[in-house]
Parts: sequence; structure tokens; C-alpha cells
Amino acid sequence: MSKLRAAIWSLAIGVLAVALAALLSRLVPLPGAILVVLLAICAGLVSLGVALIADIPAGVGAGGGVFGAALVAAVLGLTIAAAPVAPGARRPGIADLLWLPLCALLAALALCGIAGWLGVRAGLRLSGRRSVRPPG
Repeated sequence: MSKLRAAIWSLAIGVLAVALAALLSRLVPLPGAILVVLLAICAGLVSLGVALIADIPAGVGAGGGVFGAALVAAVLGLTIAAAPVAPGARRPGIADLLWLPLCALLAALALCGIAGWLGVRAGLRLSGRRSVRPPG
């Protein structure tokens, strides 16, 4: 599989996982921390589905999960940055966003990446293909 096709599959997995997680979160309102778990589950399910229909390596699923989590983080950050500030309030600075939010972001990226990787592995096993290896 070429690198371009792998990147396109990763982007598709990430976007579809975010769309599925957004749809499910609208049907059943959940607290914020559970939404990360929902996103990881959706990344795993979408990766599993893609692995059933296409020969993709497990790294493509991991990339799709990481892209989905990064997409959600970027949209959330832009939404917070564009929100109006009440009189007398201030926006959080870099020091406020350093450790806890950074660790939470890294944990979300890792969780979604692992879920995508495991989803592809499960899809390859269900379809009868152990892994995608070049012949020879």
C-alpha cells in the first residue's frame, strides 16, 4: 500500500470516527471525560470496519485514531478561543494550559491510537487475514 493511500485511509477513519462519536453523543448526552472513551470506541469500530473491506496495515488504524482525537482537540481549542469573554475575565494563559491539559491531550491521542490499531488487528483477524505483509 502506498503512503498516500495509507494517509487517505487514516484521514477517512479519523473523520468517520469523529462523526460517529458526535452522532452518538447527541443521542445520549454524556459527561466530557466519557466522550474521549466514546471517541476511542468509535475509532476502533470504524477501523475494524475498514479493515474488513480493505487491506490496510495496523498503523493506518492507529493514525486514524490519532487524527480523530487531534481533530476534536483542534475544534475544541478553536471554539474556546473564539468564545466571548465576560467583562473582567481573562483567557487562560500558557501556564494554565501546560501540564494537566497537555497530559490529558496525550492520553486521549494514545487511547484513540491504540483503539484504532486494535480495531484494524481485529478486522484483519475476522476477515481471515492475519496482517498485511508484502509478498516475498
